[in-house]
Amino acid sequence: MNIIRDFFKLYIPTALVLVLVAAWFLHARNQTHLNLVQLQQQAVVTQETQFLEHGMADRIEDARFLARITGREIDGRLQEKNSGLETIYADFAKSRQTYFTIRFLDTTGMERIRIDNAPPVRSSRQQKPCSPSKTATISTGP
Repeated sequence: MNIIRDFFKLYIPTALVLVLVAAWFLHARNQTHLNLVQLQQQAVVTQETQFLEHGMADRIEDARFLARITGREIDGRLQEKNSGLETIYADFAKSRQTYFTIRFLDTTGMERIRIDNAPPVRSSRQQKPCSPSKTATISTGP
């Protein structure tokens, strides 16, 4: 019985120390892994944010450009033919393949210019009647 008691006195503290060290090691390892995952997720979010901000800034600059050109071109001549403005919009659409449709709406909400920057879609269904607006279609080449 004495031998068992001496055995427990010697090895139980050693076993407890080993268990505590192992628990600390696993906790530290898991915490390091969680920190790495968190840093990775923050990097991904930052990268996507920068990408979206850059894309939005490009679209805002495009809208400002078209607004300035439209303002100069119209300058009180809204009822006149918009052929010069249509040409400007068409050239802009050719240079920016990311836009499918570019429209100019007047102050009443009527569509005055519409540029479709996509190949025409052929359908066997009956086409809707045209809206009361100027329409210019650009077919994109290969």
